[in-house]
Amino acid sequence: MNKIIFKYCSKYLLMQTKMYCKYIVIHIKYKIYRIFKPKSANKIIKYQRRCDEIPKNITILKKQLNFILLQMKQQSKIWFSSREFKEKYINANHPYLPLLNPNNLDYEYIPADLAWELNLPLPPKYNLIIISGSNMGHNALLDFFQKCGAKRGQDHLPKDLKQIYTSFYDFLVNPANADDFKILPFVQYSYLDYTPDEFKRYCEFFTNELPILVQVRDPFIKLLLVNDFNFKPNKPRNFTLNDNLPEILDRFEYVFGLDLEVGLNELITPYNLRQSTAINGLQKSKIDFIDTDNELMPNNAYETMKKLAKKYKLKEPQDRAFFEGIMEQDIFGLVPLTLNLSRQDACKYLGRESEIVRGSKGVNILITIYQLMQDIGYIDISNEIWGSNWLYKGSDIRLYVKKGEYEFFDEIIKQAAIKYFEYFKIEFMKRVELEIQKRFTPTDILNYLKKDKTLAQKLKNLLDKELECVKQMRPDIVESWEYYRKFESMF
Repeated sequence: MNKIIFKYCSKYLLMQTKMYCKYIVIHIKYKIYRIFKPKSANKIIKYQRRCDEIPKNITILKKQLNFILLQMKQQSKIWFSSREFKEKYINANHPYLPLLNPNNLDYEYIPADLAWELNLPLPPKYNLIIISGSNMGHNALLDFFQKCGAKRGQDHLPKDLKQIYTSFYDFLVNPANADDFKILPFVQYSYLDYTPDEFKRYCEFFTNELPILVQVRDPFIKLLLVNDFNFKPNKPRNFTLNDNLPEILDRFEYVFGLDLEVGLNELITPYNLRQSTAINGLQKSKIDFIDTDNELMPNNAYETMKKLAKKYKLKEPQDRAFFEGIMEQDIFGLVPLTLNLSRQDACKYLGRESEIVRGSKGVNILITIYQLMQDIGYIDISNEIWGSNWLYKGSDIRLYVKKGEYEFFDEIIKQAAIKYFEYFKIEFMKRVELEIQKRFTPTDILNYLKKDKTLAQKLKNLLDKELECVKQMRPDIVESWEYYRKFESMF
């Protein structure tokens, strides 16, 4: 404990000194602009804000130092001699002994990196844990919760456990999130090939007994990661009327080279097939399950989220279109794209070269999925081009231009866009169908496993363990999985 105290005292004293120096420099700049450049309003406001912010940060640092210097050692002595510490941690041979009592702390003044070294669990300020995994549709589920007013911790973080912990920690103690419904995503990505000890450490982050929502799906849909792809190098996201559209849309390189044997041998591993094993490592008060393929599809996602919003006391979903469209796997990666449409190109495309005006501006038309469009600085022009949004394979594809460019969206550019995007639709659908023909289906996977008995048995052993909780608690969900039932019938 003395080493930790010395380390963090040194660190935060240095930070405090740097912050004082920074404050002096900014304060001097603020005075200079006030006296000698009074018309530089933006600079004055900028430095004034920073002059106001830095003392607040210094105050927080002082309180953190006060805790480290004056309270931490004393509190640890009391905690180590307590009955709770001996019974809950020493006698239980707990692998990660918290060096302070987690139930008696003001987390606000404990920095995230110090909390990590003290083996403290995450601050008990979250309302729900969502357990999910790769190829489960967790992004859609988290986006749906955000639409109902919840806030979420960051996902898609690197494997490093400390980085995950400190990200969640800072999210939970952030005063801006104090009154919000906070979700921590426990997403078991396929690249997180943790050892059993590392996985246990991950589970130890979450000691608050709170509701858990486990997202599950037919494991043979998860195994469609055999079709996983990367993007070809040097494939632009921006293009013009003069570019070769089929080449622009030819974007994919398949990770396993479209070799089913190679892909399945790589994917049939514990860390790729995790769905609910995290349940066993977490303290929990109530567990619910949600089946991606039966509850989060366009035909039922809105009603599902109405029920979940009521259950967790969130605001009821309003934007039905957001919930009824998805980023369908077949078109994933093909959007977003941006068409750079100049007036000159538009005139040439329409055969109206005589109407080219030198120096006239064009527009950049963003092609994306409605659910992915979070930027309010854009105007939806789908109706003006297509007559409506384009619902293709369940995905709500739309066209946008920046508000500042909309004034240049004149009749000539509009007519060129209408003509071009009819062609775009045709080429887009051709590319999608071409990629679908290349990719494997769950039936292909089942047929392969009928021949490779050894790999099939390995998969069965993994799934028997992984799906044990789901079978016990929600056998109806497992019964609804068409491909998994066919797989089970092989034994």
